[in-house]
Amino acid sequence: MSKRFAKVRWVRRGYRRGDLRGARLVVAATNDVAVNERVCAEAKRRGLLVNCIAPPAAGNFIVPALVRRGGITLAISTGGASPAFAKQLRGDLERFLGRTYPALLKQMAKDRRVRLTRLTDDDG
Repeated sequence: MSKRFAKVRWVRRGYRRGDLRGARLVVAATNDVAVNERVCAEAKRRGLLVNCIAPPAAGNFIVPALVRRGGITLAISTGGASPAFAKQLRGDLERFLGRTYPALLKQMAKDRRVRLTRLTDDDG
């Protein structure tokens, strides 16, 4: 049984060599480490980006948990040891940053522009 959604195709069966033909991005996320490793090996042979859930080192890119507040961006990764902990930490950091730090960063950027302008004016 196969379903198509835009450019994503889901086939209900086990992985087979050659399944990555035409792929651009791969996520190896089965509950079988050996299958994930075979998927990653094929992806790398084909020069594709591959993220591996287990073992994470088999892939060639990670997807960190991100915190974005104003101009602040923090990326959190546990190296695959505990995605649940990365999610928890992301929530903690979001609460910690609140509105204060993004507002402070905005003011710091404004102050920096003023200082740079003064430096440029002093040179002329």
